[in-house]
Amino acid sequence: MPGKACCATTPVAKETSMPLPQPRHRQPDLFAPKDPPVPIAASERTKLLPLVSALLAETLAIIAEADTSDEDHA
Repeated sequence: MPGKACCATTPVAKETSMPLPQPRHRQPDLFAPKDPPVPIAASERTKLLPLVSALLAETLAIIAEADTSDEDHA
C-alpha cells in the first residue's frame, strides 16, 4: 500500500488527571512554633530530677546491654 505509513496511529484522547482531594483539616506542622514551655516550680523540679535521672540511667543500661548482645550475634 504505497503512500500509507506503516506505523500510522490514530490520535489518542488526551489524558487528564483528577484533582487531588483537599483534606478537611490540616494536621499541625511538625516544625510549627509551639507554645512556650511552662516553667516548673523548684519543688517540682526537685521531685522530678531523681526520677528523670533514674529513667535515663535505665535507658542507657538497656541500650548498652542491647549493644553487647548484638556483638555476640555478629
